[in-house]
Amino acid sequence: MRVNHLHQLDLLRFLASVYVVIFHMNEPVVFNPSWWTTFCKFGYLGVPVFFVISGYCMALIENKSTPFRFLLARLARIYPPYLASLLVVFICVLGIKLVTGVNDAITLPQSIGSALMTGLMLVSPATSVQGINWVYWSLIVEVFFYIWFSICLTGQKLRLILLILPLFWINAVDWSLLVSGYSIKPLCWVIHYPVFLLGYALFRVLHYRSWWLFIVTAALSIYLNEVFKVGAIFLALVFIAFFRLPLNGSRFESVVSWGGSISYSLYLVHVPIACYVMIRFREEAIALGVFSHFLADLCIVVVTVCMARAFYLLIEKPSHQWSRLLSGKMKI
Repeated sequence: MRVNHLHQLDLLRFLASVYVVIFHMNEPVVFNPSWWTTFCKFGYLGVPVFFVISGYCMALIENKSTPFRFLLARLARIYPPYLASLLVVFICVLGIKLVTGVNDAITLPQSIGSALMTGLMLVSPATSVQGINWVYWSLIVEVFFYIWFSICLTGQKLRLILLILPLFWINAVDWSLLVSGYSIKPLCWVIHYPVFLLGYALFRVLHYRSWWLFIVTAALSIYLNEVFKVGAIFLALVFIAFFRLPLNGSRFESVVSWGGSISYSLYLVHVPIACYVMIRFREEAIALGVFSHFLADLCIVVVTVCMARAFYLLIEKPSHQWSRLLSGKMKI
């Protein structure tokens, strides 16, 4: 796989994560139609783009590790930053409480059981426990993708059968169990699975000219998602398949790589930093008009990106090293 191809995945990751940041920053604000607020309200489309990228990346590394080592490596990569992001939330909430006298940002776990499930990454939509960070729901879905994909890696001959099996479970997505007072939905992820599998299928189209899986998952994605999500998904597919970055060791190459490296950290910490704390300081800017609103959001994004970079260096980068030690394979 060519290096510039990996860089285009980095660029797409970073753009999607920034767009999600902008969306979440403006979600709590009363919508006043303008070119900026209209642009912001579609930032949720970054999430299905992440799922497409994830599926494509899984195809890149599917034959490079055993199922157990694959799953262990993925969890080593994502779980320590998740735990650290919980600490970021608690620090931000504590700061708000100390300054304002009240926590009006997010409801923290109210019981030992809820706190334990939050620590174990067992929050909504997998359980009835609400996540204390708005983005955790998509991370939970991603973990289920990894778990199922590790099962798919158990046999080469059965792999495609196992890969398409969850497509038959989509109508059972709301099936739930009641355990110790908590509602658990073990199939919460399957409604998003066609998008993940579409990214995987794109790799097979580009490298093996295998179209049938792509056609099936594309049809399901169109059927299950509203028009804007479908548009974002297929724009991501076109970007991955056809867009090439003429980097050739340029400074832009390092910028793209830098952005891709912090995208997960940015995704994890932007809500407590930007949405719980920093948007409190832009109310006057919003009142002044759309241009000042845009500038205030830009400043908050820049600060949040810098904080995400620090989080990456302190937390996520070491987890990458642990992940590579466990897998001994390619960085994706």
